[in-house]
Amino acid sequence: MDKIAVTGVGAVTPTGDQVNLIIEKIRNGQFLDQIEIEQFNLKDYINKKGLRTIGRSAKIAIASTAIALEGHENSQEWNMERVGVFVGTSLSYLDEVYDFLDDAANSGAKYVSPMRFPNTVLNNISGWVSIVFNIQGVNNTLQTGITSPFDAIDMAKTYLENDIIDHALVIGVDGVGKGSSYNKKMLGDGQFPEHAATIILERENEAISNYGYIDFISSWQEFEHNSNISNKRLNTIFEKYALSDVNHIIFGSSNENDAFIRSYFEDRASINQYKLHSYTDDTMFLPGMLKVLLALEQKSNSMIVETNQIGNKSILILSSEGVV
Repeated sequence: MDKIAVTGVGAVTPTGDQVNLIIEKIRNGQFLDQIEIEQFNLKDYINKKGLRTIGRSAKIAIASTAIALEGHENSQEWNMERVGVFVGTSLSYLDEVYDFLDDAANSGAKYVSPMRFPNTVLNNISGWVSIVFNIQGVNNTLQTGITSPFDAIDMAKTYLENDIIDHALVIGVDGVGKGSSYNKKMLGDGQFPEHAATIILERENEAISNYGYIDFISSWQEFEHNSNISNKRLNTIFEKYALSDVNHIIFGSSNENDAFIRSYFEDRASINQYKLHSYTDDTMFLPGMLKVLLALEQKSNSMIVETNQIGNKSILILSSEGVV
């Protein structure tokens, strides 16, 4: 079976849209200095009419995808019926529903613009990406909390491995609109930036060049908070993969799982001969897809761990030559 390669990257964040500079900010612990993207204008990325009324999260997802496609060597030659869109978002679609219903409640249903109704559809972000770039293949939106981008990667990888599509646009996106928990001060001390990041996945035989490979991904659900069960599952995967194959560990989901992950690798750093990197302090609530960009910058194998306290948990292993 062909390996799954990362062949394109793009991102729009509060610190800019140049991937190498975004990674530098993350490494220096400066990424969360800003939360919102200032002076964002979709026309700076794509010149199409009819996009003024779409939601902000859809706009920044379109922008990050435009960057990824622009840097891809042969996207203009794709058969668009063999391209899939996979969006992972935790709350962005709720922002649009909130705004629409808020206006309806305050002004009456007759006074809400019908142009805004399509934004309330749960897969409006992936739908708009497909419309704007004329993508005619599968279209999916996954909403599983912090792990949403990784679950989108997992689904895209499955579609590619089963030859359902040839190219996958995988997008992690979240906003900080007034309907989100971020703006309702429900995150405690955590911070979460407005962002969109897109990676392009293809089978190795379809790729002209690549940034790295998806070597392993596993996602599972836990329906109750039981740290013993959660830690046992993490421990099993770490024992199988991390001790022999991984040089970098990237994690930080701002919940109880972080403490176990940190202690696991600290206890083994002096025994196992690989260079241990923990970006926990710098990546509190750093979105998963931006952690992927950080991993692609490493010249080695990186493991990324993303966990919800209750619900989905994901582990992703990437190999990279550090060419981002």
